[in-house]
Amino acid sequence: MTSVTRLRAEYRTDQPWVGTSRPRVSWVVETRDPAWRQTAAELRLSDGRTAVVEGDENAFVPWPFADLVPRERVALTVRVRDAAGEWSPRSQPLEIRQGMLGGGEWSGRFIGLDEPAFPAQPFTAVGRIEIDRPVAEAILYWSAQGAVIARIDGIPVDDSVLSPGWTSAQLVHETTD
Repeated sequence: MTSVTRLRAEYRTDQPWVGTSRPRVSWVVETRDPAWRQTAAELRLSDGRTAVVEGDENAFVPWPFADLVPRERVALTVRVRDAAGEWSPRSQPLEIRQGMLGGGEWSGRFIGLDEPAFPAQPFTAVGRIEIDRPVAEAILYWSAQGAVIARIDGIPVDDSVLSPGWTSAQLVHETTD
């Protein structure tokens, strides 16, 4: 039997969040038939949207749907068609969540030391919010020029190291003669 496994959106295997509105999708086809060949893939979202992508591509397949909107959550399943026109069973669903904020949604103020004793001096910033109703879900967005350990009630929000991760920055190397 042929099956679709190991779905990924962009490179993510560790969490559903993606940082793009058009995540590329990848999957693995498992089969015992060495002559088996994919001729198409059908991608289906949990809201019923379906797209058929003709061909044998299964790595970084362009997103065939409308752009995901900020904080949108969908589940994706994939099935593949062979040369005889037979479809495989659907894959297990992959949750995909668009993690970016929309235009104008990012608000905040820069924080840091007014007069650091030396460049890149670490510091601790503390804030407090009051919540007056039960919380079903909370999303913390942060950005930094450097590394951050985000905590809530003193507990790290994740197990990442050197968060927020990869940043497009230009490094300048100065030399003195």
